[in-house]
Amino acid sequence: MNPELLGLVSNYRLSRTILLSDLKGLKTETFDWSVAPGAVTVGSSLLHIVGFEHLLVASIKGEDVRRVTQQPGWHRFAPGFPRELKIPPPHGLPVEHYRDLLVEQGSVTLGLLEKMTPERLDLTSIFYADRKIFQEDGLEKKENRQLLVALLQHEQYHRGQITLLKHLFGVLIPQKQR
Repeated sequence: MNPELLGLVSNYRLSRTILLSDLKGLKTETFDWSVAPGAVTVGSSLLHIVGFEHLLVASIKGEDVRRVTQQPGWHRFAPGFPRELKIPPPHGLPVEHYRDLLVEQGSVTLGLLEKMTPERLDLTSIFYADRKIFQEDGLEKKENRQLLVALLQHEQYHRGQITLLKHLFGVLIPQKQR
């Protein structure tokens, strides 16, 4: 493995391990709850994390990210982008659905990282600019090194969002008295 990536890979593994651990014991209603109609849910945040990662890895592999969303299997990630794609967020999916997607994509991402050469880190790939995902004018060239750092920061940001939503779910939704 490229020694330059050891820290990033270590942080990626730790972040994903924590995220997967945070899912243990959650019930379906936790994934579907939001603070207001149309607001982010734990489920949509999880699919957003894995969908963004799927797109980013495809970009680094040289695929056209605009075409990735038309490939078989993309429907599994699409509910992670309800506002951008103007579709409903995921609903009624069990924890296993989210966990399996995170593990599957994590394996693909780690496979890419293990084969990443120093030269390939310096190459550019075409990916969406910040806040321009799925917009035709939103594509720009970015160094693969930048994209990999963005991948880690993206997951960590949304992991924090998920933690907050879980706490709000426990606080704002009254539990039945036994």
